[in-house]
Amino acid sequence: MYFDEEAIKEMSAGYQSVRAKLNSLVEAYILRDFKNPRAREHASHGFPRRLKVIARCIDNVFQTIPPDRSALPSRDELSDVTINIQSFVFNVFGSIDNLGWIWVLEKGQKQRDGTPTALGSALLRGGSKTRRFPSTNARRFQNY
Repeated sequence: MYFDEEAIKEMSAGYQSVRAKLNSLVEAYILRDFKNPRAREHASHGFPRRLKVIARCIDNVFQTIPPDRSALPSRDELSDVTINIQSFVFNVFGSIDNLGWIWVLEKGQKQRDGTPTALGSALLRGGSKTRRFPSTNARRFQNY
C-alpha cells in the first residue's frame, strides 16, 4: 500500500462525507431567496451543476484507484483519473466564477466607471479583475 492505515481512514471518511456535504450546500443555494434573477440562476443551476460534476469526479477517482489499492494502475486507469482530476480543477474555477457572479449581481455592483459588470470581471479567485469590487467584500470575509 502507498498510504498508511491512518491516511486511508482519513481519506475514506472524507470521501464518505462528500455526498452529504454536496446535498447540503446545493440545497442551501437553491432554497436561498435571491433578489436578482441572474444571481438566482447562477445559484440554482450553474453552481450546483459544477458541484455535482466535482463530486462525480471524486467518485470516479476513488472507484478507479482506491487509496487502499496496492497494485499499480494501468495506463487507461491513469488516463481516466487524469481526466477526472482535470475536470475537477476546471469545475472548481467555474464554481468560483459562479460565486463571483452571484455576489456581484446580488449586490447590484457596477464597475468603478459605473458601467455594467463585464463577463469575466466578477471573479473571486484573485488577480487585477477582482480588485474592481472591493466595496462588496465584507471586512470579515476579506480577513478570512
